Parts: sequence; structure tokens; C-alpha cells
Amino acid sequence: AYAYDKHVFSYVVADGLVFLAMSDESFAKRTSFAFLDDVQRRWRVAFGERGATAPRHGMQDEFARVLQKQMDYYSNDPGADKVARVQRDVDEVKGIMVGNIEKVLDRQEKIELLVDKTEGLNQNAFKFKKSSSNLRRAMCLKNFKLAAILAAVVLIVILVIVMSFCGINFHECGAGGGDSTPAPTPAPSM
Repeated sequence: AYAYDKHVFSYVVADGLVFLAMSDESFAKRTSFAFLDDVQRRWRVAFGERGATAPRHGMQDEFARVLQKQMDYYSNDPGADKVARVQRDVDEVKGIMVGNIEKVLDRQEKIELLVDKTEGLNQNAFKFKKSSSNLRRAMCLKNFKLAAILAAVVLIVILVIVMSFCGINFHECGAGGGDSTPAPTPAPSM
């Protein structure tokens, strides 16, 4: 490639033929050489060995449309620059990968949050179990005390009823069938 003024002249020499392209400085050199390689291949397919011995401008009428079509393609179609197309594809894949990584990190944060909440729930469940066991013990003890007090009251009531019939010393409820008079003592014999 040769730069002059604001133009770049790119050329390829093959089998005694020179393929030359002129472009602006802003036009990618790799695209110019891709254009030249494509034109050289199309020339060989169209004319073969006959192209090497043709007079100057002898094939221009036949090949002008091919040249114009390829110049339009390489000048205007973004797909013509394969490196740029691959770069765009890589950038697109990179964007997708970055998005996927962000999603994975978001999921990881959500998973960590769920793990933290699960641990908190586990600790709360343990505390609830412990406090419910303590409460059950306290309620059992309270029920036992209440049953003991109730039994004591029932016994006291029964005792009061029995004492009211038998007396305080239970002397009226003796083994004699309820006879409370003492037996007469016999007189001394003489």
C-alpha cells in the first residue's frame, strides 16, 4: 500500500498482472486488500489464462459490472470487512456474556439472601421449640399444682364432713355401732 495526499493505493501483483485499488485514508487497508483478493479471484474465474494475454482495456466491457458491484459491496456493506464483522460479533457475544455474568451475580446475591433468611428462620424455629418446651413444662407444673390443690381441698372437705358426724376425735364413730354411753361398772362383791 502506498499513501499519497489523502488517498491510499493498494495493489497486488500475481502472474504478471497488477490489481490496484485507490481509497481514502479512512478506508480500512484490510478491506482494500480483501477487495483486491476478491477481484483477482473473480478475474481468474472469468478469464483464466486469456486474461494474462488480453490487450489493454480489452476485457473492460465484460468485467466493468463485476468491478462496480464489488466496489459497491466493499464500500457500503458492513459485512465486507470480515475483521470488523468478527469484531462486532465478538462485541455482541461479550455483551451477552457480561449480561449473563450480571444475572449470575444477581442470582448469587439472591441465593445468599435466601440462605441468610433460612438461617434466621432456623434459629427462630430453635428458639420457638425451646420456648414451647419451657412453656409446656410450666403448664404441666401448673396443672400438677392445681390438681394437688384440688385434691387437698377435696380431702379437707371430706375430713370436715366426717368430723361433723364423728366428732373431732372421731369418738362417736367407734366400733360399737354408735353407742356412746359407757358400760356400767360392776359392783364389788363382798
